[in-house]
Amino acid sequence: MRLLWVDIETTGLDPHRHKMLEIALVETDEDGEIVFEFPHVIHVEDVLDYITEDVVSDMHESSGLIDECSIKGINTKEYVEGFLYGMNLHNKGIRMAGTGVHFDRAWLKVHMPRLESLFSCRSFDMSTLRAFLGWPKHDERPHRALADLRQDIQDYQGMLSWMETKAFREAP
Repeated sequence: MRLLWVDIETTGLDPHRHKMLEIALVETDEDGEIVFEFPHVIHVEDVLDYITEDVVSDMHESSGLIDECSIKGINTKEYVEGFLYGMNLHNKGIRMAGTGVHFDRAWLKVHMPRLESLFSCRSFDMSTLRAFLGWPKHDERPHRALADLRQDIQDYQGMLSWMETKAFREAP
């Protein structure tokens, strides 16, 4: 199953009031191997004006994201156009994957509707899979889009391996 993994870092929880700071998209093949990575920091003028929670400020300052989005980046329209060109995505229906994909999909609907329209209505959420399989969750995520996705994909590959060796051999 081809998946397009999405992670978005933001200044808050509300896509109508807050700003996107960073987005990463990673395509994996049916074996969970990375085919393509497209991470980018989004430039936000006066970024601290959009952060209303200390926890968000602390998280993004410690990761270095605040400094990065203050000095470099591109706007979301340029990002979408570059991504679509780089991926040569013309067919709709790829599944969105990640942790908390409902959050990322809501942000894409507001800020990148053209990109969001490429996704199937079906999603692949690692937080649900972790809970279902009793897989350990990662409380200490780096809160950087690409690093978080790489952790999700590593867990996904581990789950695939575990299911091949254990669950399916014991199935009736």
